Amino acid sequence: MPQFEPSAQRVPLQCAESCGNDPDSMPQPLPSAIKEVERLVSRLGTLAPQASEEPAVRDEMLTVVRAVADRIDASTCGGHSDSYVRCIVHEEPDGWSLAAIVLRPGQATPEHDHGGWGGAVTVQGVERDRRFAGDGANLKIVEERDYPAGTGYLFDPDDVHQPVGADPDRVTVALHFLAPDDPAGRQHHHEHRTTELPAGDDPAPSVFETG
Repeated sequence: MPQFEPSAQRVPLQCAESCGNDPDSMPQPLPSAIKEVERLVSRLGTLAPQASEEPAVRDEMLTVVRAVADRIDASTCGGHSDSYVRCIVHEEPDGWSLAAIVLRPGQATPEHDHGGWGGAVTVQGVERDRRFAGDGANLKIVEERDYPAGTGYLFDPDDVHQPVGADPDRVTVALHFLAPDDPAGRQHHHEHRTTELPAGDDPAPSVFETG
């Protein structure tokens, strides 16, 4: 499994209005830092088609997401007062995606599964991962665990979970990676998404692009 050195230069997470920050007032990262993030994100794209078949690939996937998280500065991301925010970093229309989930203290996503493999690594704050069993209105919490910055977890296609902002003092930001359930390209999904982002036919651009 590859190892990645900690980054001396971090790249600001730019989510514009939906994340409560002002990209125009944010410092510009070094081009080398942007290229390193893009390289790591590209590595995730090569791992995604293999994730459903190989447990070792899913472990490597989490390692790469952790390396990306180490290179992101989310300190100016204030979240949204009404709901959590999903800030897309990269998304392929019929394949994998990487997004930042932004949670103010006490905020949570709805309970959901994804229909695909995935994982999450906390960038700042503490994300609480709740796991559920049951059906529909009969869902019950069977496990919950806190993940501070730099730590993360994996989930299977049928796992029903709920990320929660568990840091009482600051906004929690975590990177969530989602991959198809099979190499043929079954797309992941959310059962529900409170904050709608603009839709389109083209892949979402990287939030790290500066030009």
